[in-house]
Amino acid sequence: MTLANMDSYCSEEIGISISLPKYWHPEVINQWQFRIFGLPEPGFEEYFEEYRSTMSYLLTEPESNSGNWFEILITDSGNKMQEDYNEYQLISEEYCQIAGNRAYIRHYEWTETTTSLRLSQLQSLIYNDSSSFYLINAATLKPLADKYMPIFREILHSTQIISSGSSN
Repeated sequence: MTLANMDSYCSEEIGISISLPKYWHPEVINQWQFRIFGLPEPGFEEYFEEYRSTMSYLLTEPESNSGNWFEILITDSGNKMQEDYNEYQLISEEYCQIAGNRAYIRHYEWTETTTSLRLSQLQSLIYNDSSSFYLINAATLKPLADKYMPIFREILHSTQIISSGSSN
């Protein structure tokens, strides 16, 4: 993916600007969340009418914002995934900075129980302020992971926080 093939998308509602591949389709879910859809991928008609890899951004608040809530959130969400996701496997994790803010990225795989399809996902938590964070989830089918994981990372690292989002 080269920057020449990227467009920018801005969500003033949650205060985020990103670069995304041309022809990817953004859709506002509600005032706190948007999702972007990749191009249709053939070969999965047995399971889906039309399959598209997706990525979503959500501005939300922690259940508790005391002290080191961001670190607790990272640990607790990882533990919950291990319990809840069938055949969960952590592929990689990293602490970094995105848009100048503390961030955490987790790449993992799991198997959907009804279809037995293996999924590859990228999740990031980006600290926004003392009472909010961005939750970014990106998902694709395992056979498409080599194609989509680099794109998901490119979009994620293009993230710019343009305001603290509307909190009213």
